[in-house]
Amino acid sequence: MSNRKIKVLYQAIGIIVIAGVASFMSIFSEIAASAKEGIDQSGYDKFLYTRQARIYPDVSKKVLTFYYPWYGNPQVSGRWFHWEGVDEESKYIASSTHYPVLGPYDSNDPEVVAQHMRLLADAGVDGIIVSWWGVNTFEDKAMPLILDEAKEHGIEVSVYLESEEYFSSEDRIYWTSEDLRYILKNYGPHPAFLQVDGAPVVFVYSRVMGQVSSLEWMSIIQEVEKDLGRFLLIADGVNFLNIVTFDGVHDYNPLGMVLSAGDNLREAALVSYERAVSQEKAAGKISTVTIIPGYDDTKIRKPGIAVDRKEGRIYRTLWEAAIEVNPDWVLITSFNEWHEGSQIEPSLEFGDEYMKLTGEYTAAFKAKPSRSVALAEPGADPFTISVDKKEELKSMFVGKTIGVLPELSPMSPIVLWLSRVGLNVKLLSYEDVVEELDPERYQVLVYAGGENYRSTFKELLDVDNTLVGYLHRGGIIFAAPSLPWPFYYNEKGTVIATEKFGIPVDAGWESPPDGLKLIFKVNSEVIGDFPELPFPAFGDLRWRPARPTKVALKDEYVPFVSLYDETGKWYGDGAAYAKHVASTPRGGQAVYVWFRLMDQPLAGELLYQIFKFVGERLGK
Repeated sequence: MSNRKIKVLYQAIGIIVIAGVASFMSIFSEIAASAKEGIDQSGYDKFLYTRQARIYPDVSKKVLTFYYPWYGNPQVSGRWFHWEGVDEESKYIASSTHYPVLGPYDSNDPEVVAQHMRLLADAGVDGIIVSWWGVNTFEDKAMPLILDEAKEHGIEVSVYLESEEYFSSEDRIYWTSEDLRYILKNYGPHPAFLQVDGAPVVFVYSRVMGQVSSLEWMSIIQEVEKDLGRFLLIADGVNFLNIVTFDGVHDYNPLGMVLSAGDNLREAALVSYERAVSQEKAAGKISTVTIIPGYDDTKIRKPGIAVDRKEGRIYRTLWEAAIEVNPDWVLITSFNEWHEGSQIEPSLEFGDEYMKLTGEYTAAFKAKPSRSVALAEPGADPFTISVDKKEELKSMFVGKTIGVLPELSPMSPIVLWLSRVGLNVKLLSYEDVVEELDPERYQVLVYAGGENYRSTFKELLDVDNTLVGYLHRGGIIFAAPSLPWPFYYNEKGTVIATEKFGIPVDAGWESPPDGLKLIFKVNSEVIGDFPELPFPAFGDLRWRPARPTKVALKDEYVPFVSLYDETGKWYGDGAAYAKHVASTPRGGQAVYVWFRLMDQPLAGELLYQIFKFVGERLGK
């Protein structure tokens, strides 16, 4: 792992421990890029449709482990690589948490690589994900030997893309595309290279995910596939935006979950794994979970983090949860990341204990029938709706385009849901906003950011003025933020009045009053027969309700979901619609959905009902 991403990992761990799951999700909103200037966005709506058609309902079950080919010693490579402060006599390596049974080996030594492949094959591991840092790097030069030895032992090989940082959009697109082309041309055709449905598979590490935006990835994928044909990318980062964009997602390091769970690791792992796998399977993507035996990077980072292996209990617990959830692929972090102490390769400290455990659990995992999820089955995941309801919405929105505003949060499910329904969606840049925003072109504008947006793109307040003008002409803003308050901060950190854009949101509380039993009730006249929904019990509980007092008396205000306590006291609305007949922005329409409503088991059904309401308004 890079130092840059380790810093982010530490931040995430601290946020989990202090503030809960929802705050942890927000860190990804901050590091993930959104729509960029200067990117040709033509065809991105088509991209979203084609990605929905790329489904993998019958992927062979596999166990894969992350593999590091960056070790070198003077006997083979002429000097030490990655091993520092080596004292072979006393069995000590300053840069390694534990000491390998094979000693400070060289990744270019055929005997070492052959022994690794034998160990993996004997443990029932299907393949390795090889850390790769660019053309002609030390890791790149080790690839031919690894592929050939893997073939001899029946091991499949994928590449873990871990390139250097680039700063301009053009550099990121060009060099990431070139890296992919190199991998696919030079290694993809090898008989040992991992394939699904005849297409090579490449994994992308969070370092690269953090520096290449979703729109840039769409451009990269389209251009490389145009030249080289179909390939699969599995992205590091389990979030809705990645599920839309990639063929599968994964989590390299589940350390945050392990630390926050404490003694409740089994329960936490089951919840985390099930949430990820159900979303991935329902979207037709390759589902994965990652397990880790422990972690200790205190030899290379100060102060570092050390998570004791608890005599193998962490590894066993995560394996057992993984088997119960039953993903397509189980990933192991790692076979030989010695610097971070996550290796299962035999060591002096643990012997071959973890290879034996791996053999037992891989056999149990593969003996279990594959999990299948009917993609149209209601309840398969929170955002699934029936085929009939999809067709109903598609007929209501035929010929209409839903624009998604910039600053799209990866933790927002809205684009995933819209594209799965089959509605016409376009991801907008700020250039699109200021140059072509009109209700005739974009009948609905979706805000699915955290709390940030830009007031000014080229000229002072041009974004604000364009959005207000759009509303005055009868446009609809659908505010479904991934954090409590939509359009809250502009690019200078200035707090913006949300009602400027017609959204009737008010301050509520930072945490609910003690001792209250809070329930969401739906407006049955609009939503129909719908169960009551409990207020969340944990995570980010900041309440930002919609209220009719935020609009004029002559305006139209329709609550969809309202919050009450057990005495019947009303605390505002979690979802509502407003049409500004008398107040500013006159003529504008706004829908608001409180961000935690998207955590509910029937979130997809709720979105269906609200979009049905919007579609009926568009038809008038």
